Amino acid sequence: MRPDKKYTCSLWPLRPGDLPDRRLTEITGLAGLEDNAVYRALIFQHHRLRKNRLKLVVGYASAWLLCGTLYFHFILRVRLDLATAYTSGITTVLLITLGNLFLLGGVEGYETNGWLKHYFRDLIQAGTRPAEIARGIVAKTVSHYNLALIRGVLILAGCVLCVAIFYIEKHRGVPLVNWILLGGIFGIFHLASVMNSLSTITIPCILIWYRGVRESYERNLKVRSRSIAGLLSINRTVIFLASSVCVLFIPPLLYLYVGIRLLPHFQSVRDGGERLAILLAAFSIFAIAGLAAGSFWGVLSRRMYRANFRKLTREIEILFKLRAEYFFARHSGEFPDE
Repeated sequence: MRPDKKYTCSLWPLRPGDLPDRRLTEITGLAGLEDNAVYRALIFQHHRLRKNRLKLVVGYASAWLLCGTLYFHFILRVRLDLATAYTSGITTVLLITLGNLFLLGGVEGYETNGWLKHYFRDLIQAGTRPAEIARGIVAKTVSHYNLALIRGVLILAGCVLCVAIFYIEKHRGVPLVNWILLGGIFGIFHLASVMNSLSTITIPCILIWYRGVRESYERNLKVRSRSIAGLLSINRTVIFLASSVCVLFIPPLLYLYVGIRLLPHFQSVRDGGERLAILLAAFSIFAIAGLAAGSFWGVLSRRMYRANFRKLTREIEILFKLRAEYFFARHSGEFPDE
Protein backbone atom coordinates (compact mmCIF):
# COMPACT_ATOMS: atom_id res chain seq x y z
CA MET A 1 0.00 0.00 0.00
CA ARG A 2 1.42 3.37 -1.06
CA PRO A 3 0.21 6.89 -0.14
CA ASP A 4 -2.42 8.23 -2.52
CA LYS A 5 -0.72 10.90 -4.66
CA LYS A 6 -3.82 13.07 -5.10
CA TYR A 7 -4.55 13.01 -1.37
CA THR A 8 -0.93 13.84 -0.51
CA CYS A 9 -0.78 16.74 -2.97
CA SER A 10 -4.01 18.29 -1.69
CA LEU A 11 -3.12 17.85 1.99
CA TRP A 12 0.39 19.32 1.86
CA PRO A 13 0.59 21.52 -1.25
CA LEU A 14 3.97 22.81 -2.37
CA ARG A 15 4.51 26.54 -2.69
CA PRO A 16 6.54 28.29 -5.39
CA GLY A 17 10.23 27.93 -4.55
CA ASP A 18 9.78 24.94 -2.22
CA LEU A 19 11.60 22.46 -4.43
CA PRO A 20 15.39 22.48 -3.93
CA ASP A 21 17.72 24.29 -6.30
CA ARG A 22 19.16 21.83 -8.82
CA ARG A 23 22.67 23.11 -8.11
CA LEU A 24 22.37 21.87 -4.53
CA THR A 25 20.87 18.48 -5.38
CA GLU A 26 22.94 17.34 -8.36
CA ILE A 27 25.26 15.23 -6.23
CA THR A 28 22.46 13.69 -4.17
CA GLY A 29 20.16 12.74 -7.04
CA LEU A 30 17.04 13.98 -5.24
CA ALA A 31 14.17 13.37 -7.64
CA GLY A 32 10.44 12.82 -7.52
CA LEU A 33 9.95 15.12 -4.54
CA GLU A 34 6.59 16.24 -5.90
CA ASP A 35 5.25 12.79 -4.96
CA ASN A 36 7.24 12.38 -1.72
CA ALA A 37 4.75 12.54 1.16
CA VAL A 38 7.50 12.89 3.78
CA TYR A 39 9.03 15.87 2.01
CA ARG A 40 5.64 17.56 1.62
CA ALA A 41 4.80 17.02 5.30
CA LEU A 42 8.13 18.43 6.48
CA ILE A 43 7.95 21.50 4.25
CA PHE A 44 4.35 22.11 5.31
CA GLN A 45 5.39 21.93 8.98
CA HIS A 46 8.32 24.26 8.29
CA HIS A 47 6.00 26.90 6.82
CA ARG A 48 3.74 26.62 9.87
CA LEU A 49 6.57 27.21 12.34
CA ARG A 50 8.73 29.64 10.35
CA LYS A 51 7.10 32.81 11.73
CA ASN A 52 7.38 31.58 15.32
CA ARG A 53 11.06 30.79 14.81
CA LEU A 54 11.68 34.23 13.32
CA LYS A 55 9.93 35.86 16.29
CA LEU A 56 12.08 33.79 18.66
CA VAL A 57 15.34 34.88 16.98
CA VAL A 58 14.31 38.54 16.85
CA GLY A 59 13.15 38.48 20.47
CA TYR A 60 16.36 36.76 21.59
CA ALA A 61 18.58 39.25 19.76
CA SER A 62 16.58 42.25 20.97
CA ALA A 63 16.74 41.10 24.59
CA TRP A 64 20.51 40.63 24.35
CA LEU A 65 21.00 44.04 22.76
CA LEU A 66 18.89 45.84 25.36
CA CYS A 67 20.09 44.01 28.46
CA GLY A 68 23.72 43.90 27.34
CA THR A 69 23.88 47.62 26.58
CA LEU A 70 22.28 48.51 29.91
CA TYR A 71 24.64 46.15 31.75
CA PHE A 72 27.80 47.55 30.15
CA HIS A 73 26.66 51.16 30.60
CA PHE A 74 25.14 51.17 34.09
CA ILE A 75 26.92 48.28 35.83
CA LEU A 76 30.38 48.35 34.25
CA ARG A 77 30.28 52.14 33.69
CA VAL A 78 31.19 51.91 30.00
CA ARG A 79 30.33 54.83 27.72
CA LEU A 80 27.01 54.34 25.95
CA ASP A 81 28.51 54.26 22.44
CA LEU A 82 31.12 51.70 23.43
CA ALA A 83 28.50 49.69 25.35
CA THR A 84 26.41 49.58 22.18
CA ALA A 85 29.40 48.47 20.11
CA TYR A 86 30.29 45.75 22.62
CA THR A 87 26.75 44.42 22.81
CA SER A 88 26.06 44.55 19.07
CA GLY A 89 29.24 42.65 18.31
CA ILE A 90 28.80 40.00 21.01
CA THR A 91 25.14 39.47 20.09
CA THR A 92 26.13 38.99 16.45
CA VAL A 93 28.77 36.43 17.47
CA LEU A 94 26.20 34.53 19.56
CA LEU A 95 23.72 34.42 16.67
CA ILE A 96 26.41 33.24 14.23
CA THR A 97 27.45 30.55 16.73
CA LEU A 98 23.84 29.38 17.04
CA GLY A 99 23.59 29.30 13.24
CA ASN A 100 26.64 27.04 12.98
CA LEU A 101 25.36 24.78 15.75
CA PHE A 102 21.91 24.58 14.16
CA LEU A 103 23.36 23.54 10.82
CA LEU A 104 26.11 21.22 12.05
CA GLY A 105 24.91 20.21 15.52
CA GLY A 106 22.15 17.79 14.63
CA VAL A 107 19.17 20.11 15.13
CA GLU A 108 17.84 19.09 11.72
CA GLY A 109 17.68 15.48 12.87
CA TYR A 110 15.96 16.51 16.10
CA GLU A 111 13.34 18.49 14.23
CA THR A 112 12.58 15.94 11.54
CA ASN A 113 12.26 13.13 14.06
CA GLY A 114 9.92 15.22 16.20
CA TRP A 115 7.78 16.24 13.25
CA LEU A 116 7.62 12.75 11.73
CA LYS A 117 6.97 11.06 15.07
CA HIS A 118 3.21 11.61 14.76
CA TYR A 119 3.17 10.25 11.20
CA PHE A 120 5.31 7.16 11.72
CA ARG A 121 2.35 4.83 12.23
CA ASP A 122 0.76 6.05 9.00
CA LEU A 123 4.04 5.70 7.14
CA ILE A 124 4.51 2.16 8.45
CA GLN A 125 0.99 1.15 7.48
CA ALA A 126 1.33 2.80 4.07
CA GLY A 127 4.50 0.83 3.34
CA THR A 128 6.62 3.92 2.69
CA ARG A 129 10.17 2.89 1.83
CA PRO A 130 12.96 4.00 4.21
CA ALA A 131 14.93 5.40 1.25
CA GLU A 132 11.98 7.64 0.37
CA ILE A 133 11.83 8.92 3.95
CA ALA A 134 15.58 9.60 3.99
CA ARG A 135 15.31 11.41 0.66
CA GLY A 136 12.46 13.56 2.00
CA ILE A 137 14.44 14.46 5.13
CA VAL A 138 17.55 15.47 3.16
CA ALA A 139 15.49 17.43 0.63
CA LYS A 140 13.75 19.36 3.40
CA THR A 141 17.13 20.30 4.83
CA VAL A 142 18.23 21.66 1.47
CA SER A 143 15.11 23.49 0.38
CA HIS A 144 13.99 25.38 3.48
CA TYR A 145 17.15 27.51 3.51
CA ASN A 146 16.89 30.67 1.42
CA LEU A 147 20.49 31.01 0.25
CA ALA A 148 20.13 34.56 -1.05
CA LEU A 149 18.64 35.70 2.25
CA ILE A 150 21.26 33.88 4.31
CA ARG A 151 24.13 35.33 2.30
CA GLY A 152 22.65 38.81 2.78
CA VAL A 153 22.36 38.25 6.53
CA LEU A 154 25.95 36.99 6.70
CA ILE A 155 27.22 40.05 4.82
CA LEU A 156 25.28 42.29 7.21
CA ALA A 157 26.68 40.39 10.21
CA GLY A 158 30.22 40.79 8.83
CA CYS A 159 29.67 44.53 8.46
CA VAL A 160 28.40 44.79 12.05
CA LEU A 161 31.45 42.96 13.40
CA CYS A 162 33.83 44.95 11.21
CA VAL A 163 32.41 48.29 12.42
CA ALA A 164 32.34 47.12 16.05
CA ILE A 165 35.96 45.87 15.96
CA PHE A 166 37.45 49.04 14.52
CA TYR A 167 35.20 51.35 16.55
CA ILE A 168 36.31 49.64 19.75
CA GLU A 169 39.96 49.92 18.69
CA LYS A 170 39.53 53.58 17.74
CA HIS A 171 38.24 54.40 21.23
CA ARG A 172 40.73 52.11 22.99
CA GLY A 173 38.08 49.81 24.41
CA VAL A 174 38.57 46.31 25.84
CA PRO A 175 40.85 44.35 23.45
CA LEU A 176 39.46 41.03 24.73
CA VAL A 177 36.08 41.94 23.22
CA ASN A 178 37.73 42.40 19.83
CA TRP A 179 39.32 38.97 20.19
CA ILE A 180 35.85 37.48 20.74
CA LEU A 181 34.47 39.38 17.74
CA LEU A 182 37.26 38.06 15.51
CA GLY A 183 36.02 34.56 16.36
CA GLY A 184 32.68 35.66 14.92
CA ILE A 185 34.42 36.55 11.65
CA PHE A 186 35.62 32.95 11.46
CA GLY A 187 32.05 31.75 12.11
CA ILE A 188 30.59 33.96 9.38
CA PHE A 189 32.93 32.76 6.67
CA HIS A 190 32.69 29.17 7.89
CA LEU A 191 28.90 29.26 7.67
CA ALA A 192 29.00 30.95 4.25
CA SER A 193 31.33 28.25 2.90
CA VAL A 194 29.35 25.37 4.42
CA MET A 195 26.10 26.58 2.82
CA ASN A 196 27.44 25.47 -0.57
CA SER A 197 27.24 21.84 0.60
CA LEU A 198 23.77 21.88 2.16
CA SER A 199 22.63 18.68 0.46
CA THR A 200 25.34 16.62 2.20
CA ILE A 201 26.70 18.56 5.18
CA THR A 202 23.78 17.89 7.56
CA ILE A 203 23.45 14.15 6.90
CA PRO A 204 26.10 12.99 9.44
CA CYS A 205 24.39 14.85 12.31
CA ILE A 206 20.94 13.66 11.21
CA LEU A 207 22.35 10.15 11.16
CA ILE A 208 23.71 10.51 14.70
CA TRP A 209 20.33 11.73 15.93
CA TYR A 210 18.32 8.91 14.35
CA ARG A 211 20.85 6.39 15.63
CA GLY A 212 20.28 7.75 19.12
CA VAL A 213 16.50 7.44 18.71
CA ARG A 214 16.88 3.88 17.48
CA GLU A 215 19.05 2.95 20.47
CA SER A 216 16.47 4.52 22.80
CA TYR A 217 13.74 2.28 21.35
CA GLU A 218 16.03 -0.72 21.67
CA ARG A 219 16.47 0.01 25.36
CA ASN A 220 12.72 0.46 25.85
CA LEU A 221 12.02 -2.83 24.12
CA LYS A 222 14.80 -4.53 26.11
CA VAL A 223 16.55 -5.58 22.92
CA ARG A 224 19.80 -5.28 24.84
CA SER A 225 20.04 -7.43 27.91
CA ARG A 226 21.76 -6.48 31.15
CA SER A 227 24.97 -8.13 30.05
CA ILE A 228 28.53 -7.02 29.53
CA ALA A 229 27.50 -5.87 26.03
CA GLY A 230 24.78 -3.70 27.57
CA LEU A 231 27.22 -2.17 30.04
CA LEU A 232 29.65 -1.48 27.24
CA SER A 233 26.83 0.25 25.35
CA ILE A 234 26.15 2.49 28.36
CA ASN A 235 29.85 3.27 28.60
CA ARG A 236 29.90 4.22 24.90
CA THR A 237 27.01 6.60 25.54
CA VAL A 238 28.85 8.23 28.44
CA ILE A 239 32.00 8.55 26.32
CA PHE A 240 29.99 10.09 23.47
CA LEU A 241 28.34 12.63 25.79
CA ALA A 242 31.69 13.50 27.39
CA SER A 243 33.26 13.95 23.95
CA SER A 244 30.37 16.18 22.87
CA VAL A 245 30.79 18.39 25.94
CA CYS A 246 34.54 18.62 25.29
CA VAL A 247 33.97 19.59 21.65
CA LEU A 248 31.52 22.30 22.69
CA PHE A 249 33.45 23.84 25.57
CA ILE A 250 37.18 23.15 25.23
CA PRO A 251 37.83 25.00 21.91
CA PRO A 252 36.13 28.26 23.07
CA LEU A 253 38.00 28.12 26.39
CA LEU A 254 41.31 27.52 24.62
CA TYR A 255 40.49 30.36 22.24
CA LEU A 256 39.88 32.75 25.15
CA TYR A 257 43.07 31.56 26.86
CA VAL A 258 45.15 32.26 23.74
CA GLY A 259 43.53 35.69 23.46
CA ILE A 260 44.36 36.55 27.06
CA ARG A 261 47.98 35.51 26.49
CA LEU A 262 48.26 37.58 23.30
CA LEU A 263 46.60 40.74 24.63
CA PRO A 264 49.67 42.05 26.54
CA HIS A 265 51.71 41.91 23.32
CA PHE A 266 48.99 43.77 21.42
CA GLN A 267 48.66 46.42 24.14
CA SER A 268 52.44 46.94 24.16
CA VAL A 269 52.19 48.29 20.59
CA ARG A 270 51.95 52.07 20.89
CA ASP A 271 51.58 53.14 17.27
CA GLY A 272 47.91 53.32 16.19
CA GLY A 273 48.71 52.47 12.58
CA GLU A 274 50.57 49.34 13.60
CA ARG A 275 47.70 48.23 15.84
CA LEU A 276 45.28 48.80 12.97
CA ALA A 277 47.50 46.71 10.67
CA ILE A 278 47.50 43.88 13.23
CA LEU A 279 43.71 43.96 13.36
CA LEU A 280 43.41 43.92 9.58
CA ALA A 281 45.81 40.97 9.39
CA ALA A 282 43.85 39.12 12.08
CA PHE A 283 40.58 39.88 10.26
CA SER A 284 41.99 38.38 7.04
CA ILE A 285 43.43 35.33 8.79
CA PHE A 286 40.15 34.50 10.54
CA ALA A 287 38.18 34.98 7.32
CA ILE A 288 40.50 32.70 5.31
CA ALA A 289 40.51 30.10 8.10
CA GLY A 290 36.69 30.09 8.15
CA LEU A 291 36.50 29.60 4.39
CA ALA A 292 39.09 26.82 4.52
CA ALA A 293 37.34 24.98 7.36
CA GLY A 294 33.92 25.24 5.72
CA SER A 295 35.29 24.06 2.38
CA PHE A 296 37.02 21.11 4.05
CA TRP A 297 33.81 19.94 5.74
CA GLY A 298 31.94 20.42 2.47
CA VAL A 299 34.36 18.30 0.44
CA LEU A 300 34.43 15.62 3.15
CA SER A 301 30.62 15.46 3.34
CA ARG A 302 30.29 15.17 -0.44
CA ARG A 303 32.80 12.33 -0.59
CA MET A 304 31.04 10.46 2.21
CA TYR A 305 27.53 11.23 0.99
CA ARG A 306 26.64 7.83 -0.47
CA ALA A 307 27.89 5.91 2.57
CA ASN A 308 26.17 8.27 5.00
CA PHE A 309 22.91 8.18 3.04
CA ARG A 310 22.94 4.36 3.07
CA LYS A 311 23.55 4.40 6.82
CA LEU A 312 20.70 6.89 7.34
CA THR A 313 18.36 4.72 5.27
CA ARG A 314 19.39 1.68 7.28
CA GLU A 315 18.82 3.47 10.60
CA ILE A 316 15.33 4.54 9.50
CA GLU A 317 14.56 0.99 8.35
CA ILE A 318 15.56 -0.43 11.75
CA LEU A 319 13.70 2.37 13.53
CA PHE A 320 10.55 1.51 11.54
CA LYS A 321 10.67 -2.08 12.72
CA LEU A 322 11.27 -1.01 16.31
CA ARG A 323 8.46 1.57 16.16
CA ALA A 324 6.07 -1.09 14.85
CA GLU A 325 7.12 -3.42 17.67
CA TYR A 326 6.77 -0.56 20.15
CA PHE A 327 3.26 0.25 18.92
CA PHE A 328 2.28 -3.37 19.33
CA ALA A 329 3.79 -3.54 22.82
CA ARG A 330 2.12 -0.27 23.82
CA HIS A 331 -1.33 -1.39 22.71
CA SER A 332 -0.84 -4.68 24.52
CA GLY A 333 -0.28 -2.71 27.73
CA GLU A 334 3.46 -3.25 28.14
CA PHE A 335 4.28 0.47 27.77
CA PRO A 336 2.34 3.65 28.56
CA ASP A 337 1.29 5.98 25.74
CA GLU A 338 3.96 8.34 24.37
